[in-house]
Amino acid sequence: MTCDDPVEYRKVIFENQSNDTIMTLSESGIPFTSEKAAELYLAGWATLIPPAEHSKEPLPDQEGEVLFMAVIRKQTLNKYSKEEIVEKNLVELYSYSYQDLKKMDFKIVYGGENPIDSVPATSM
Repeated sequence: MTCDDPVEYRKVIFENQSNDTIMTLSESGIPFTSEKAAELYLAGWATLIPPAEHSKEPLPDQEGEVLFMAVIRKQTLNKYSKEEIVEKNLVELYSYSYQDLKKMDFKIVYGGENPIDSVPATSM
C-alpha cells in the first residue's frame, strides 16, 4: 500500500443489550483516557445508543488496527461532574485488536457490565 492508496473502512457493530442508554466514543490509533473521554462526551461528540439499539463504528480494514472505545451511561453524565467522572473512574475503556474483532465477526455486544469478549484497555 502506498500513501496514495485510499484507506478502506469496515463497520464494527456495537450493540447495546443493557437496560441503560449508553454513550460511546470510538477511535483507531490512540486510546482514550477517562479525562479525554469525559471532555468529548460533554462536548457532544459521543454516539448515543438506547437499549436494544446499535451503532456502526468505522475501522480501517487493515491487519494491525486497534479499535479503542470509551463507554459511559447517560445517567452517569447527568449525575456527575466531569471531575467526579474522572476521579471515580466511571468511564469504561476498551480496546479491540483487528484479529479479536474478526473472531467476533466485527460485532461487539454490550450487556451492561462489560462488552462481551472485550479486552480492557491499558491505562495510558
